[in-house]
Amino acid sequence: VPSFADDVAMALVEEELGQPWQNGQKNVN
Repeated sequence: VPSFADDVAMALVEEELGQPWQNGQKNVN
């Protein structure tokens, strides 16, 4: 499984919830 898939999933969740998800992986504020 490509690692970018995780980023895509998190990006979608961030857009839907409108909240910055800090799982210790990336801090995209």
